[in-house]
Amino acid sequence: MTGQGASFLRPRTIVILEDDARRIAAMREVLTAGFADHPLFLLWDAPRMIAWLRLHLAEVALLSLDNDLIDPDGVSVDLGEGRDVADYLTGLSPSFPVVLHTSNSGAASTMAEALREGGWSVSRVVPMNDIEWIPGPWARRLGQLLRREG
Repeated sequence: MTGQGASFLRPRTIVILEDDARRIAAMREVLTAGFADHPLFLLWDAPRMIAWLRLHLAEVALLSLDNDLIDPDGVSVDLGEGRDVADYLTGLSPSFPVVLHTSNSGAASTMAEALREGGWSVSRVVPMNDIEWIPGPWARRLGQLLRREG
């Protein structure tokens, strides 16, 4: 459609908070192969993720959160944790599903509870078998959620 009143919608973005380089590479590979119609935005620190979400919330299709963040560059910086992002979201109207992919079960439980109380749709994928869970359960869950949202 061209001319006055035409609108061109950009696909919404898959957003990931993750600090492990091997996980990031596996996630990129899965998303490039199976979800290429969605842009990818990936960060490894919670404060920058929150700042980005403040500006781009309407662009998010899905958010996948790790909790325990360690600086991949080895610099001693406070990267926050996934719980910080979950806490930020609880003050907002739910607008996309959230997948928790942390191996920290205590943090996953508290993040899920807080988000659900705020009305957010929350799923959990437990990391297992090194990175095999990424092309398996994690990718399947993203596919289910994105089909539901689309």
